[in-house]
Amino acid sequence: MIKEWIKGALLLVIFTVILFSGNKSVLCSTQPSMTETSPAISTESEMPSPSPAYFSWVDYIKPGKSFQVILDVAPTKFDDSDWLEKNDPMGPLKGGETYTVIYNPAIGWTVSGYNEETRGIGTWTYQGSNPENFQLNLWGRVFCFSKNGEIFDYEYGIVGHLIK
Repeated sequence: MIKEWIKGALLLVIFTVILFSGNKSVLCSTQPSMTETSPAISTESEMPSPSPAYFSWVDYIKPGKSFQVILDVAPTKFDDSDWLEKNDPMGPLKGGETYTVIYNPAIGWTVSGYNEETRGIGTWTYQGSNPENFQLNLWGRVFCFSKNGEIFDYEYGIVGHLIK
């Protein structure tokens, strides 16, 4: 029992160090029990392989199918009612909005939707992040997603959902 407690405490310390060290390129875990407010850290060997019996967001995103990200949980985490420049919680993304996303490994993540900075609808493409690591890049901000379609922000925990 004490050995398990020490193992859990050590994992928590490692997660905290990685999370707050500025390294935002963590692997996101997609364990079915992932309903916490922040993503778990995992090694590639621990990542579950998609089962054909289940819908796989990774397999859906990789070939370039359009999907949506709705930041429906974000408004419960912070006030995002106006553009706050460098202090804005999620940069130009606005809590409560829905964004259309297409992934292309050659050019990156193309995201369309409301840009809080420009105060209008627009489309921009950013490179970086890999859906095979359960990551997506929305206008330069990297999020993790679970196999259930939950979107996790490294700073705020769960902030939204994926929609086909």
